[in-house]
Amino acid sequence: MKNILTLILLFPLSLFAQIEEGRLVVGMDYGFVQDVAFTDQDVNEYSPDMSSTISESDKGLQINVGYKLSKVTLGVNYKNCNITGENDIEYHQTRFNERNVFIEYDLISKNNFIFFVSGSYGSLNYDSKRYLLFDNTEIPINSPEGDCTKFNYGYGIKILLGDNFMLSVKTTRDTVEDDGFDGWDYGTDIDKFSYHSVGLIFLF
Repeated sequence: MKNILTLILLFPLSLFAQIEEGRLVVGMDYGFVQDVAFTDQDVNEYSPDMSSTISESDKGLQINVGYKLSKVTLGVNYKNCNITGENDIEYHQTRFNERNVFIEYDLISKNNFIFFVSGSYGSLNYDSKRYLLFDNTEIPINSPEGDCTKFNYGYGIKILLGDNFMLSVKTTRDTVEDDGFDGWDYGTDIDKFSYHSVGLIFLF
C-alpha cells in the first residue's frame, strides 16, 4: 500500500519532469469570441454600444507553434474568427484573422496543473459588415475592412495528460488598434474583444 501511495505522489512530478527546457511546442485551440464593452467615447445617443453576449457564430480556431525554455514559451500563432454584436438598433458581423508572436510564462506549477500568464503582439486583417435593424430586417449601412496591429494579455491553466501532451483552458483580452473593427468608427482608435478557448498542446 505504501509503494502504491508513493507511485501516486510521484506520478505528477514525473510528468512535469518531461517538460524540460528546450522542447518544441505545437498546439491548437477552439473557442468563443466575445465583443466587450468599449469606452464611453465609443457610444452615442443614436447608437448605443454593442452587447457583450456570445452567439453561436462567435467562434475561433487558433494554431500555436513555439519553443519552451524552462518556464517560458516563445512562439507564433495564427487565429481565424467570427464575431458579432448587437444593440436595439444595430447589428454587426466581423470576420478576421490574425498573426502574432507570443510569450507564455508558467507562473505556478502544482501536481499536474500549471497556471500561466501570456501576452502577444501582431497583425490583424478584418472584414466587417454593419446593419440597421428595422422591422425584423437587416439594412446594410457600413462595410469597412482593413489591416491593423493588435495585442493581448491572458491567463489560463494547463493540465498534464501524459508525457507529451496537455490540455489548455485560457482567456485573453484583445485590443485591436482600429476602431472600425466592429463596423463603425467613433474616433476612439481601438476596439476590444475576449477569446475563451480550450485546446491541446503537444510537446516534441
